[in-house]
Amino acid sequence: MNIGQIIYDSFVFEKNNFYKGRYKNKKMFDMHINLWNCIMPCLLCNDEAQKSVSIEKIIQLLKKYTEADIKEKDFDCLYMNHSASCMLFVIILYINIELNTYKIDNKKINMLIRAGHNLPRCMINGGMYAEEDDCLKYSLDNLEESYKKSVFLLYQKINH
Repeated sequence: MNIGQIIYDSFVFEKNNFYKGRYKNKKMFDMHINLWNCIMPCLLCNDEAQKSVSIEKIIQLLKKYTEADIKEKDFDCLYMNHSASCMLFVIILYINIELNTYKIDNKKINMLIRAGHNLPRCMINGGMYAEEDDCLKYSLDNLEESYKKSVFLLYQKINH
């Protein structure tokens, strides 16, 4: 299974999981946060050792929900779409920052999830595929103004 498809499905689930300022299924939300954190190191570098560690963690997380047969080649989509991978890294980083604040703002987390949910579309095949530039534009368009500049600056720093 392509890792881009796993990330996309996870973000779409969480985008729809948010209802009236809170998450309907907290257990799944926690699992998806763990999944994103397992994938996060692989978004920036193509390291075989890191991929192996991430694959093991992802399989352990997903085995309750699906038969995940993930191979190292399934991560190739991350490196073919470097800009989207960097932007996704930044968004996951900001989600983690929000989750570790004194007073968690679920609306900000939801905004970040909306901004990140289409980024993996350039990493999948089939009907949900989108061009990388379109995914990046959609992501920036869904960020609040207070985040746009800092996300874009961090993205530029990582991407160059």
